[in-house]
Amino acid sequence: MRRRALLTLLAAAGLGLLLSGVAAAAPAREYQIQYSPVGNGGLSQMIVTVVADPAASLPATVSVPIPAGSMVLWSGELLGGDAADDPLREATVERIGDMDVYTFTLEQTLIGQVEATVGEPTIVNDVVRSDLTWTNPGEAVPVSLSVVVEPGAQDIRINGSPPDGKPQVNEVGESLYPIGSQNVAAGAALTVSTEWTRNGGGEGGESSTLLSIVGTLLVMVVVVLVLVIVRQRRRIDEGPAASDGP
Repeated sequence: MRRRALLTLLAAAGLGLLLSGVAAAAPAREYQIQYSPVGNGGLSQMIVTVVADPAASLPATVSVPIPAGSMVLWSGELLGGDAADDPLREATVERIGDMDVYTFTLEQTLIGQVEATVGEPTIVNDVVRSDLTWTNPGEAVPVSLSVVVEPGAQDIRINGSPPDGKPQVNEVGESLYPIGSQNVAAGAALTVSTEWTRNGGGEGGESSTLLSIVGTLLVMVVVVLVLVIVRQRRRIDEGPAASDGP
């Protein structure tokens, strides 16, 4: 009886070890970051794609660092076809330094992705400015970066200089500027600063136009009030008109 119980315990322990090893952690071979200073809803967004070590076996867990406090919109794996077919994978999160590290399991491919909002840009007089800092909390890894610029942007500057080369333009007029790839050491940060001027079609341009109209109307109201007051004072100073004598 004791022997049977012992064999049962050993079998259960072996099964537990087997299940725990089913989804082993796969190291990242590369991270690909796509940064949109003005994304949907006017918020800044980033998409981080992790390419896992091709030697890893599926299923495998991968980790994707996102700036702390960001809101994740989607996490899952890329199948290489229609984006609607890419499966959603629930992620757990751990805070490491100034990054939130999202970990989830890949079951069909060794490519995972996380999409998140990362704050909002600063827009003053149609000039859009935004900054992003991504820190590598793990081992050194190659990281490629690209910036998505909204339609109609002019005087574009990325890290203080006009971007090199001709961008890729999608169907809605957004431009994708590749910034290049670099090896980011453990604990090192990758920073990108962007700036451009809207061509009158952005939210900032609409706000400025509305403010201009409101300001003009207020000036007109003030002028009318001043004219009314002046005319009333003239009538008071002149007094009632003298009546003609017989």
